[in-house]
Amino acid sequence: MSEEFRPGELVNITIRGARVMRREHANDDPAFFVVIPPNCADRTEIPLPRNGITVERVAPPEWPPFAGDLWRDAVGNLWFASMVGARHLEMCPAYRDHEGALDPQQLLRQGAPLALVHREPAEAGEDGEV
Repeated sequence: MSEEFRPGELVNITIRGARVMRREHANDDPAFFVVIPPNCADRTEIPLPRNGITVERVAPPEWPPFAGDLWRDAVGNLWFASMVGARHLEMCPAYRDHEGALDPQQLLRQGAPLALVHREPAEAGEDGEV
């Protein structure tokens, strides 16, 4: 994998061929312990490139959106981040032929990878983050 990932990016990591070593039930929550192939030590660091592991970019470090942002989804559609009421931010399609407004997390699930196209400089004391 030759892509460089930046600190703060959201990614989906798929691990193929991990072997379940044991299964426990703590507080009625099942826990699975796996070894990442081929037999990596138990750690949170994931060395890349690595056979059996794919990393898919979901959103840049600038996620979550702020009011006034312009974002592009995986197929090139543009979305405006707009405040509705005092504390609710929604993502509005830039063109009428797109579907209706979405919650930012819905857009993240449906349109990833997302890219920030434009963000206005923040004014002192302004907090448009969701």
